[in-house]
Amino acid sequence: MDHKMLIRVFTHFPVVINWIAFFLALLMNYFLTYCIRSSETKHFGNYEKMMYANMANLLFFSTLHTYLHPIISIERNVLYVFTRLDYFQLPKLSIRILMALYGMSYCMSLVLCAVTFIYRFDRVCHSTLQYFQTRKQMLLWLFVVFFLGLYWGFCIFHFAQATSYVDKIIEKPLEEDFGVAFVNTTYVAAVYEIQNLETGLTEWNQSGLVMGISFGTIIVGSMVTIFFCVGRVWMKVNTFVHSQIFDKVQKELFKAQCLQALIPVAVIFIPILSFLALPMLNIHGYTGLSFVSVFIGLYPVIDPIALMYTITEYRELMFELFTCR
Repeated sequence: MDHKMLIRVFTHFPVVINWIAFFLALLMNYFLTYCIRSSETKHFGNYEKMMYANMANLLFFSTLHTYLHPIISIERNVLYVFTRLDYFQLPKLSIRILMALYGMSYCMSLVLCAVTFIYRFDRVCHSTLQYFQTRKQMLLWLFVVFFLGLYWGFCIFHFAQATSYVDKIIEKPLEEDFGVAFVNTTYVAAVYEIQNLETGLTEWNQSGLVMGISFGTIIVGSMVTIFFCVGRVWMKVNTFVHSQIFDKVQKELFKAQCLQALIPVAVIFIPILSFLALPMLNIHGYTGLSFVSVFIGLYPVIDPIALMYTITEYRELMFELFTCR
């Protein structure tokens, strides 16, 4: 396979996969909504509200991901995400706003995953505290998720905007590695250090550092929260023989949450956390990184499947739906 054919595969194949994933995400989340509404189980409580919030966010994320088809790459000391597709010929400012919203939705999915485990930890290990009992408490948790997502989006829009320094570094790789014209792309970039053109010395880029540290803190904080809650809940579950709190459905729901968390942590959050550190290594990116876009695009499809597969009642509802029983 020659170089041009390889470029065509790397740049066009993920686009096709993303469109397929988008329609599958619509279908899978519709099936999950059907299961939630048809279920006779009343033990989920306010967790249903978080499931609906997660579905809405994932569909929003999938829509933006399909429209933008963002591709991640590294070039020297620059981590950048670019899009070359614009079906409606929007101004570059509008595309930057969409990319900021895309990052916001990405952050919200991570933080919301952590909040669901805090909910499970509260129900199982500290059931008397009831941090998720009232409507106001639920709104407060969702506000925290929204606020952190909004901060993430603000950092992308304000700190990661295009500069002449980044232009000079990524223009040639875009054309040679990805086969796209620089003028037809919109990008956001993280740069932790820049070279002063007057002195030739390398200086820290404060805005890039603030953004990188903030993103890393949110990702690590969410993952630590998830692992802590999983560990405590798992230890508590093993002490139960039979409990009103941890009946069969609740155990299955906890297993589904673990599966829902494992997939994005393994294929999305840890890779992104690694990418945030790569600009410090001054390496040359390659087109293979574009396949990270495929994994990110599949997340809204896999997430509802994990829940429907793990919970027995949901599996039975899906079986009845497809067999017309």
